[in-house]
Amino acid sequence: MRARALAVEYETVCLDSDALAAARSMAQQRLPAVLVVGAEGTPKAILPATQMVRLLSTPLARRAPAVLRSDERVLALLQDAGLDDRQSVLVHRAFTAWVLGYLLVELRAMEDEPAEPEPAFRLGLHRLSAHEFPRLRAMAPGLAEHGGPAGLAAGLDSLLEQLT
Repeated sequence: MRARALAVEYETVCLDSDALAAARSMAQQRLPAVLVVGAEGTPKAILPATQMVRLLSTPLARRAPAVLRSDERVLALLQDAGLDDRQSVLVHRAFTAWVLGYLLVELRAMEDEPAEPEPAFRLGLHRLSAHEFPRLRAMAPGLAEHGGPAGLAAGLDSLLEQLT
């Protein structure tokens, strides 16, 4: 068998792509990584989801310019919406924390047996003691659901309504 027989199309981002857009794409498509390509479309690197979280959690002055541009755009949008500096910073922090948390939940491997139709079995929760973990087992159907783009939008709407 040749490698070309195994090859599939894969999500790509450019070197100067918006970091939050790349993270959003990874979450929406539940990708473990994206392929980073140069201007001519040649592969430059593979960016795993764990590295994306690390990039977004790096101290402010050490972040990549693409990440800083995303922060700058969010702060500008908040100020354009009428928030003062203090409110903009608070909303930006809450927004960033929520998005990173959402990405961690959406991107982590939760399914033990992806083909299994029964949620408790799909998540492997049937292996846990019902006495010790009754809530995890009882809430298996909800835990097996993923919000996807609609969940991301609903959560952000709710967050912004509470903060503004």
